Amino acid sequence: MCPFECSIHIDDELCRLLGAVELVVPSQIVEELKLLSERASGPKKKKALLALKLIKNCKVFEIEAKDGDEAVVALALKLGGVVFSNDREVRCAARTAGLSVVFLRAKKTLALDGLD
Repeated sequence: MCPFECSIHIDDELCRLLGAVELVVPSQIVEELKLLSERASGPKKKKALLALKLIKNCKVFEIEAKDGDEAVVALALKLGGVVFSNDREVRCAARTAGLSVVFLRAKKTLALDGLD
């Protein structure tokens, strides 16, 4: 949900780092966001609703995983993709799995870790 917290332009930043990309999301993340949008309140609910709008144009993939965090890494491995997350545990799991990670740096730009 970092784009809403820091007012960055995801498309422009991803293009700067990676060139043209197709954004994909595991179904577990969609479900987590739907639950948050229904059950949370205040800023958390608002961010979940905005995130659902953001991923509206993303391709949703079904992948076997115990939760959203695991699904993000598993999907990137399956597709040979790059993980986009600011979550420390997800980033660590992705790097341990040999994946590159895009993350928010200094609340103003995206950075890429691990692309050779």
